[in-house]
Amino acid sequence: MIKFLERRFTGSKVKVGVVALCLGVALAVLVAVFDWNWFRPALERHLSSRSHRSVKIDDFDITFSRSFDPTFHLRGVKIANAAWADDRPFIAAGELTATCQLASLIHKRPVITHLLLVDADVDFERQADGLRNWRLTRPDDRGPGIVRILALEPLRSRIRFVHRGIDLDVQTATWSVPASPQPSLPNTRIDFEGTYRGADFRGSALTDPVLTFRDTGQTFAVRGHAAAGRTRLDVDGRVADILQLGAVDAHLSLQGASLAELRAFVARALPASLPYVVDAQFKKDAGRYAISAARFKTGSTDIEGTLSLDTTGEVDSLHATLSSQLTHLEDLAWVKSFVATRAKGAPGSKSAAAEPPATPGSAAAAQDIRAPKGLEADVRFQIKRLTTAAVPITAGLEATTKLANGVWTVAPFDLQIAGGHATGRATYDTIKSPSALQLEIDVRSVEIKRIFPDLPEQKRISGSIGGGLRLTAHGRSIDEWLDSASGSVSARMLEGSMSRRLDAELGLSGSRLIGAMLAGPERVTINCAAADFDFHAGRGRFRTLALDTERTHVEGTGTLDLHSHEVDLLLTPDPGRSGLLELRKSIRVRGRPGQVTYTLADATPGHKGRPCTETKTVGQPTPRKPAAPISR
Repeated sequence: MIKFLERRFTGSKVKVGVVALCLGVALAVLVAVFDWNWFRPALERHLSSRSHRSVKIDDFDITFSRSFDPTFHLRGVKIANAAWADDRPFIAAGELTATCQLASLIHKRPVITHLLLVDADVDFERQADGLRNWRLTRPDDRGPGIVRILALEPLRSRIRFVHRGIDLDVQTATWSVPASPQPSLPNTRIDFEGTYRGADFRGSALTDPVLTFRDTGQTFAVRGHAAAGRTRLDVDGRVADILQLGAVDAHLSLQGASLAELRAFVARALPASLPYVVDAQFKKDAGRYAISAARFKTGSTDIEGTLSLDTTGEVDSLHATLSSQLTHLEDLAWVKSFVATRAKGAPGSKSAAAEPPATPGSAAAAQDIRAPKGLEADVRFQIKRLTTAAVPITAGLEATTKLANGVWTVAPFDLQIAGGHATGRATYDTIKSPSALQLEIDVRSVEIKRIFPDLPEQKRISGSIGGGLRLTAHGRSIDEWLDSASGSVSARMLEGSMSRRLDAELGLSGSRLIGAMLAGPERVTINCAAADFDFHAGRGRFRTLALDTERTHVEGTGTLDLHSHEVDLLLTPDPGRSGLLELRKSIRVRGRPGQVTYTLADATPGHKGRPCTETKTVGQPTPRKPAAPISR
């Protein structure tokens, strides 16, 4: 009995399998020979009724892949546009083929993995409130998108896309070009033109036939350019999923007459600049960005280097190495304007305070309570020649800057200037409110005659200076730093020299001035010179200001405004002897660089007897060699 049941049961399983196989074959044959055009009139009526538009389809067919994903084949498609859209068809296509994921259709959120357009003219339009002309079954729905297109293959087709919410209107035209002798070169040409935020743009590119938009991970070749006014961008490489920039490996070149002409495209106020060129190899893959062989040139300034950014961790990580053969500060004057503009919208700024507070549930409120993602940075740069029109000297700079836990640190840095060095560190704490800046700089062996090389011999001072600076400041811009700077600055010079004529002029000694004019270019030894500033809220007052030569002793008082660069000094000389040609006056020095005036004033009592010694740093004891007091 048991054996009989086993044979019976086994036979039943075989019969069920055979029946299922036969039904599957029959179903496949039925699908293959079925004329889907029987459903075409019903489909036209359904779409026309729901969209309130004319819908015409000449031929309709469906095929299935091995995984049962359907492909819809439509030929002779013509669908009228929405009543509020432009007076042109929404779609007029010779052929439209869409491959969909079966599961997405079951869940009523269609995913089109591949869309083929042949001899098509398509008009996509979206209003600022989210109304879209491509929603046929729910034309008044302004909610998030439902249909996703992953890849597009346009052939001899024109596509227009309008997004009035961002003021974008772009039209494209595609067609095939003759095959190149180089198989790696793309053979589909796309021409485009349009406007974005009132700025016209145009361009052309050669690409692979299939363009991927999202979630495919498949790259396609692109070689082309885009131009807007006097700005041009060239691209040559491979890109995947252009709406997500899933992966990029391309050479980019951007050049223009001024950064200000990019304002419409970057949605950020950019200042005017000199003509510029940016050239680099750009790579992106899974949240990792790399820029290599980068070159930036504007005016006479050139900057080269590499940069990498990793956003895959809990904290973004930035590393860069930059170098410059020549940097002219006036070429980069726009940087100050850019930083000032960004600071206006920063938290705590006046412009930020003027904005209305975020209401609960709004996007702005969500940003306020969301913890910002951190950034760590390590940037090293070297400038071999640093110049500025304000000072006719050439300097060099080497520095390493790091960002960790919201604190920028520049240390060490070494500014090679006029045969000497200015070394030290700077920290900028962005976590504190207001942001805090600290500077510690030590100066040694800086030659004065190299700072002012164009002075005539009778006005030239020789010698080297050393000293130091310790300043703290608050704020988010250079202007705010200058307004709030507090601390001290010291400078000393030993074993220098000046012409007898300049020494006589500083001493207001007419007799020695006549002697100097008759004697020729004889020089006088400077025993020492000293200057000590105390700064508070951007305004400095001289604690010590003294110059001592073989024949003249000068002491002074005064102020220096860092923000306006205005100086107000009162220098009182002691020529060391009396006479008819010796003036007992003080010299008033007022103005700013390039606009200084000199006048005589009543003499003020000096502070003779104060020593003048060499100091290498501020606030740090250093060995000093004995120096005689400068009183006579």
